[in-house]
Formats: sequence, C-alpha cells, structure tokens
Amino acid sequence: MDLVTGAVGSLASKLLQLLGEEYKLQTTGLRKQVESLSAELQSIRPFLDTVANVPWYLLDEQTKVWAREVRDKCYDVEDVFDTVLVQLEGPETADPSRLKRAMHKMGDLFAKVKARHDIANDIEDIMRQLVEVAERRNRYKIDDSIKVKPASKTIDPSCSALYTKPSQLVGINEPRDALIEMLSIGGQEKKIVSIVGSGGLGKTTLAMAVYDKLTKINGRFDCGAFVPVGPKPDIKKTLRDILIDLNKTSNMINALVDNRRLSLLGDLKELDEKQLIDSLRGHLEGKRYFIVLDDIWEKETWRFVELAFVDGKCGSRILTTTRNSEISKEIGEVYKLDELSDKNSKKLFYSITFGGEEKRPCSDNLDMVSDTIIHKCRGLPLAIVTIAGVLARKPIEEWSDVYNSIGFGPDENKVEDMKKILSFSYYDLDPHLRTCLLYLCIFLEEYSIDKRELILRWIAEGFIYEERGKAFFDVGDSYLRELMNRNLVIPTEEKSSGLLRGCRVHDMVHRLIRQLSTEENFAVVLDKDQRSSVAQDKVRRLALRTLTEETNYKDNLARVRSFNAIICFTKLIPPVCSFKVLRVLVLEYCIGMKGYPIKHIAKLLHLRYIALSHTPVRKLPKEIGNLKFLQTLLLDDTGIKELPASVRLLKQLMCLRADEKTRVPDWIGEMTSLVELEMYHELLPNFLLREAPRVQEQEMHSGADNKCSTRKFVKELGKLINLRVLKSGIKLQDQEEGRDFLASLSKLHKIQDISMLLTAYLEIDVGREPSFALSSSLRTLQLLNVHFSKLPAWMNGQRLPNLCQLKVLVSNTDEQDLRILGTLQKLRHLVLMDIKNHKLKLTICGCGGFQNLRFLHLGGSLQFVPGAMPRLEDITFSVMVSELVDANISFDFGLENLSSLQSVTVGVDCADACPREVEEAEAAIRHAVDIHSKHPSLLVKRMNEDKMGTVDAGSREFSRHMYKMLRDSTLSEQIKKLNDQIDVQNNCNSTLYSQAQEMAHSIPEGHPSIAKQIQWSSVTLLEMVALRKQLADTFQTINMQHIKLQERLFELYKVENKRMAAIVEELKAELKISDNVADAEEHGDAVA
Repeated sequence: MDLVTGAVGSLASKLLQLLGEEYKLQTTGLRKQVESLSAELQSIRPFLDTVANVPWYLLDEQTKVWAREVRDKCYDVEDVFDTVLVQLEGPETADPSRLKRAMHKMGDLFAKVKARHDIANDIEDIMRQLVEVAERRNRYKIDDSIKVKPASKTIDPSCSALYTKPSQLVGINEPRDALIEMLSIGGQEKKIVSIVGSGGLGKTTLAMAVYDKLTKINGRFDCGAFVPVGPKPDIKKTLRDILIDLNKTSNMINALVDNRRLSLLGDLKELDEKQLIDSLRGHLEGKRYFIVLDDIWEKETWRFVELAFVDGKCGSRILTTTRNSEISKEIGEVYKLDELSDKNSKKLFYSITFGGEEKRPCSDNLDMVSDTIIHKCRGLPLAIVTIAGVLARKPIEEWSDVYNSIGFGPDENKVEDMKKILSFSYYDLDPHLRTCLLYLCIFLEEYSIDKRELILRWIAEGFIYEERGKAFFDVGDSYLRELMNRNLVIPTEEKSSGLLRGCRVHDMVHRLIRQLSTEENFAVVLDKDQRSSVAQDKVRRLALRTLTEETNYKDNLARVRSFNAIICFTKLIPPVCSFKVLRVLVLEYCIGMKGYPIKHIAKLLHLRYIALSHTPVRKLPKEIGNLKFLQTLLLDDTGIKELPASVRLLKQLMCLRADEKTRVPDWIGEMTSLVELEMYHELLPNFLLREAPRVQEQEMHSGADNKCSTRKFVKELGKLINLRVLKSGIKLQDQEEGRDFLASLSKLHKIQDISMLLTAYLEIDVGREPSFALSSSLRTLQLLNVHFSKLPAWMNGQRLPNLCQLKVLVSNTDEQDLRILGTLQKLRHLVLMDIKNHKLKLTICGCGGFQNLRFLHLGGSLQFVPGAMPRLEDITFSVMVSELVDANISFDFGLENLSSLQSVTVGVDCADACPREVEEAEAAIRHAVDIHSKHPSLLVKRMNEDKMGTVDAGSREFSRHMYKMLRDSTLSEQIKKLNDQIDVQNNCNSTLYSQAQEMAHSIPEGHPSIAKQIQWSSVTLLEMVALRKQLADTFQTINMQHIKLQERLFELYKVENKRMAAIVEELKAELKISDNVADAEEHGDAVA
C-alpha cells in the first residue's frame, strides 16, 4: 500500500506547483478549488499511512479494494494536472521568423486561457469522486491489532560498513579455494563444475568470487564471461550475452568507453540460434576461456548452450550454478554448497548488526534472541544479511518483537521463512523506498542496473521527494544506498576506482517484488512466454522483454505512465501514439525500426525520460523541443547524426548521451541544466569505437564537418556549470586550445567525473599554464593523450580530496611528484604514463602516501620500500632492461614490500639488451613474486623483442664495457676510438680470411671440407654495407646516432671474426687429417 501514499505525495507536490506564482492562479476562483482538493487529499493521507505500514497479506479484502481505488484516483488526478501544467507551459517555437513567433505566442495565450477554464471542470469532477471514496471509507473498519510500530530511525554506526561488503564474504574462502582446486587449473582438457544449493545460499556470490580470483590472474585465460541465465531464458539472448561478455574481456578497451560495452547486438540480434552457436564456436576456437553460467533451471537450457563450447584442449573451464541437483549431475562434476556453519552465521550476523562479533554488547538476553533468529535463518546468507540489516536499525529491546512479528513457520519450511524475512524487511522500509524497490521488478533478475539511469528513472516517475539543500539526484543516490544498506539490492562497483556504478537484485528478492507488484497492480511485465505479472484494466507501467508474439495490451495504454521495451521486434511494440500520459519511454536493443512512427514522441508532452540506446532510430522529430518536462535523453548507438535545433529549448534536460556519430551542436553551451553530458566532438579511433564499424564511411564525421568548431566547443563546455559527469572526445590543435580546455574544465564547480580523450597527442607546458583548479568534488579524472610537461600544481590531495581514479600522462616525473600524488588520500586507481623518463627507476617510500591505492599502472619502473602502498593489489609497470644495466641498477623492485599484492604485470623492453640480460631481468621478477607472502599472479610480456641484440652475451658485454669507458669522453673522441677499434677488427678479419683461403687451397680436391663456409653471411654483409653507408652520411654530424652505428658495426665484426677464427681452427684440423691419410696411403703402397 506504499504505492498509495506515494501517489498522494507526488500529487500533493503537483498541486503546490500549480498554486505557485508561476501559473498565476491567485486571481481566479480556480485557486480555491485547487486548495480544496489539496485539503481533501491531505485528510486521507494519515489513514493511508496506517494502511501502508501493514503487510498486504494482513489487510482484509475491503481495505485492499478501497486502497486501490484511492491510488487510481490519485493517478487520474495527477494525469489531469500534468496535462494542465503542459498546457500552461505551452510549446515554444525555434522558428527564427518574427511573424511566426508572434502568431505562436497569440495561439499560446488563447490555449492557456482555455486551460484555466478546463481545469475548473476537471477539479469539480475529481472532487465529486473523492467524496464518494471518502464515504465508502467510513463504512470500512480496520482492526487496530494489525497496526505495526513505525521503524526506528536510529542508524547504528556499524551500518556504514555494509557498503564495503566484507560481511557477505564470511566463510567464502574455503569453498572458493576448493572450487578452484576442483577446476584443476593446470590441466589442458575442458572441465565443467556445477555449484548446487538452495536459493539464498550464496551460489552466485561464490561463483563470482571464483571468477574474479581466476580472471585477475592476467594471462591465465584468453577471455571470460559471467552470464546470468534464470528460469525459462531466451536462449538467443543468453548466447548473445556470452558473446558480448567474451568480447569485453578479450579486448582491452580504454576506460573511457568501459561503461559503453561494444554494441555487438547490432550485428548479433538478427542471428538465429544456430548462427549464434557458430559465432561462439568460432570465437572460442583455439582460446583458453573461463565461462560462468549462473542460475540454470532446466536441462534443455544447458544442453543447448553447451553446443557452443568447443574443446580445443586449451585448458578451458566452465562453472555453473543451479538449485537442481539432477541438472548439476548432468552438467559435470558437482560441488554442493552447504549452509553456513553456526560459527560463520554468527560472524556474519554480528558483523552487520554491530560491526563485528567482538563489538556486540554482553547480554544473556541478546545472545538468546540472536541465537533464535540466527537459527531460523538456517545458515542462508541472504536471510541473515536481510534480517540483520533490519535489526541493525532497531534498539535491542525490540528484537524479540521483530522476531515474533515475522511469524516463522515449522522448522522444515525454509522457503516460506525466507519469504517472510524478505517481506518483513520490505515493510520495514519507508513508503518511498518501497516504491523505488518495487520499480526494480521491470529489470531482469541479476541484471546489472546502471546507477545513474535508475535514479533518473526514479526522478522521472516522481518517486524522489525534494529535500532542502539537496539536488534530486543526491536524494535518489541516498535512496539507493539505503536499499543497499538493507541488503535488499546488491551494489556493483567499478573494481579499479571503488565507485558505485549500479546494483543487482537477488533472484529471491526479485521474485518477492514481482509478486508484490502483481498484488498492487504496480507494473505489467511481459516476456517471451507472455507471462504477465498482472491482469488489470488500468495498466500504469508496462515492460516488454524479448517478445516474440503479439501482446494483448495494445488497446489498453491510455493511462500507461512508463513503457519499457528491451530486445523486441518493433512490430510487436505498440505505436507511441497509443500513449497519452507517458512519462518514461525506453526502447533499447529493439529491432526493425523502419516504419515505426517514432516522430510521434514529440506529441507525448508528459515525457520526462527517453532512452533509445542501441535502437536504429536515425532521426529525431524536429518538434522534440515541445517536451518541456524532458529530463533525460539517451541516444547512444542510434545512428542519429544531428540533434534537432529545438533540443536547445529543453530547459529541464539533465542528461544527454550520444556517441561519436552524433554531431555536437554549436549551441551546446545553452544547455545549462545538464548534469551529465556524453558527446564526442571528434570521431574516436577505431580501437575505441563502442561497436563494430558497421557505419559506412560517408556516415562518419570529423572535426571538419562538425558544426561546432573545436575552439567554440572548448568554450561552450565552460558554460555548463551544473555538469557532474562529462565524457567526450576532442582534437586540440595547439597549446592555446589546450589551456582554454583546462580553463573551461575549471569552471565546472560541480563536476565529479571527467573522461576526456584527445584524438591527437598534445603536450601542455605546465610552466605557462594559467592558474586554476578543478572542482574539489572530482572523483574521476581521465585526461588521455594530454601530455603535461610536468605534474600540474593543482594535482594534489589538498585541491582534489575526493579523487578516486586518475589517468594522466606527464613528460617528466620525479620522486617529489610521487610524494605529491601520494597525498590523494582516496585515490584507488592510478595510471601514470611517463613518456620521457620511462627509463628511470623511482623510489616509493613508506611515508604514509598512497594509503588506499589498489591499482597502479606505470610507464616505467619503481622501487618499493617497506610500508609502501599497503593496500596495492594490482600493479603494471615496464622495465627498460638495457638502460637499467647501463646505469648499473639492479632488477630488484621491492615487490615483496607490497603487502597486499595479488597481481603483477610487467612489460620487459628488450630493445638493445642481449638475451641473457633479458632472462636475468625476468628471473629476478619471478623470484620476487615467488617469495612474496601472498603469492600474487604474474604475467611477463616482452616488448621490442625484435630489437634485442643478436650477439652473444660476451660480445655485448665487451661492447657495452667499451661504451661505458668512452661515455665520459667527448663525442668526437669516442667516435675516433671506435673507428680505431673497427679498423683493428677489419684488419683481423682480413688476416683470418686470407689464412682460411690459403689453407683451403691445400685441401685435396673433392675432399668434404669446411672450406665452403669461407664467405661472408649475406645477411651480415648487407647490414654492414648499410651501416657503412649510414656512417658516411652521418660523418659530418657528430652525435650519439653515429656512435650507435659504429657500435653495431663493431659487434658485427666481432661476430664474423669469431666465426672465421672457428673456421680456421677446423681447417687446421682438416689439413692434419689429410696429411695423416696421405701418409697412410703411401705406407700402404710401400707394403704392397
């Protein structure tokens, strides 16, 4: 019944809006009517609050009927008033003609006068209906015994730890390690293991822990996928999801487009099952893959999907989860997941209620009631975290009342007890939070829901109530975090930054809210099996998912407020003109848009939210500016090349997303209400495109045909002062544009996330950089391809106290810069590419910096001392072998001092190093990892292996020794000495060659001989000729290049001379053998 109170609350705010100064109802009798209506609704509100606090199943049928009627009347009233607000606002025209603008204004004036007359009649009719409802209410009696106490608002401090989720991993290490052992990672045969256990036992959490552990080990698998399946799945969607996830993990796409995974569906959604299986088999052929299929319900599902998994003897692994033991036996080796032990159950329970078992108060009564509740949870993690999340917010004295109010059944009925626990947690929420939770039923269970999109939908639906001093989005964010704190939704974080990116709904919670949605007629959800969650005449929210047949709701859409269609053929989607009061329109991954009347969306004047992502719309109607209340417009991967000019009239637009195919308008700076902007002034490089290059070349755009010049775009950005999220691509031409770009960013005082990719490299001279600072609210800063000449002064912990993720390129980095970056206390992910001093090996001291850093990616080497980076889990760095050897610097990087290290990736640069030196560097790194107490994974990648020295170690060392001896001399002296050395080697070679030729002539004709090898290697000879030519060309230029050429020529002489010396020795041996043979023959003749 929380939906009723939500409807009344939303309507009350609309009435207050209508009574405001903006709509000028003060001088009319209409104001009194609106005030009377508002008073009538407020008189109903207290009774509805009482009903809302009673679980639905405890209400009698008469009360349910009455409450539904009130809710429907409130929705009807809100629809009327929304229509009035639309009429009073009136559409604007983007037509530049003065006459047309004047005529439009006159027509608008008449329309507003008519609207004021119409509303009086509507209110009169509504008041009559509400009086009738109130009279029926007086005839109904609600038993006081079903009233429940309001939930305590006291928040225990321990609840702040819930978001970090360590409690959900209690007791998981042992089963995780056992599963990894079962998977026998070292074997080459394909292996399949199935986790089996009841709902709420933590199968998905365990599978995810195994997946994360194994895929963190870089190089162990070529690709991987984690895909939820669920009951009665769409097989084609499951196969597509596997392909998309595999593609995501096998292609290292830049973090700028990480939230916009490759839109393979554009190519895959037209394929049938066989074609998808063939595509999967082709993708997996010859690869070592790790795939997790979560929550399989039917044998047929597994049998079909298994056809796609080839066994190339590459050591691939498949892990599944299921509740059905028969299915698990058919799939493969079975791992039975048991309930938590009493010890771990208590550990989990107390970690949520008190922040740890050791922190609980000493009380016999507390122990008794806690033990009783924990026993009823029967070792099910979901039940424990759910009930503990409720109890953590209540005084201990009320815990017994909570236990008694749940009404547990017999000991053997685990499923029913679980439902009661979840149901109690649901009704313990405030009404507005229940509404927000119910809304999640329109998403697929276990589906990863984007946080920003979800909150924007809540705002559009009117679920978010204004709080003084807080923006709507911040209020919505607090709602989501509260649901997470109650353990009713599962947070999904960006691993590297630790930032909250969205949430998932556990399948059992999803079933609960789907059931409640059915009972309260909240939403109709239709999937491919035509399974509907309600069968009511007045549909308010309609969601279509993977439909393959006609829906029977096409003629009952006049009151629909929210319409969602995902992966549907448009022929099965109702035309948009069927909707009258639509607020939310979602058409994502829909197929066959040709001929669909998308132009009619401009007539849906109530729209707040439009999402057309991954649906080929191609063009928006030019009248879209009429949608005065539009707050969100998502157009990524639609093929839309240009925004209509009327978009600039959308003064309430908060979020605008488009991809690189949509041109940036020159009026983008007028969109000052924007909170989130994703548009690309420049076409991204192919390797960063979010989709396969399906678009024809003529559809592409670049800076040349972009209506907004680079310089103008840079300045327009600075006008968007309400921006919190900015993702864009741009090509800056010079230093001046670079400084203007940074100056514009500094004007965005509310910005939290910046991800900017320059499509061409630009170095910014920090010494001439104007004085400015980015917002202290900044959490993510990615400036890719922007090269700072040195670390900017504003990039420190005092200026950026909330920065969690930093990706930046600095031309010169020193240890002082590292100390400054170490002051960024919340920094978890650092990518620092040092393009000029990548050969240096800097020292990271353990002086308190980088206390929260988890991920580090460097373009060079570091030396870690004890206490450095105490939480670092993943490190990537490069080693320039020859330069470290030349500088007499060891290959000891102090990795053993990184106490939390889990994964190490090293790029070994082989250029100018001999094979033995490269092997020594790799051996030193492997040894450091082997002796590490955490035994982190290791991936070593060789770079520039083709430029590794071809000579043996001795010759290379001699050459380097000579170079070291000469490096302090002047260049000309070095060149002279090298010339002398080359002459010596040349003379030596001539002597050896002449000696070999002379001895070769002494060998009897026809005798098998080494003499045929007395010639220069053609490859060596050609290289030497080329070197001599280059030396002649650079002779007048005394520089290091000339010396390097001489060194190489010297090395070739050394190698060739060594070969010739070996030939001479063999020739000597041959001549001795020949002499002995001749003597024997002569002796034989004499005997004869």
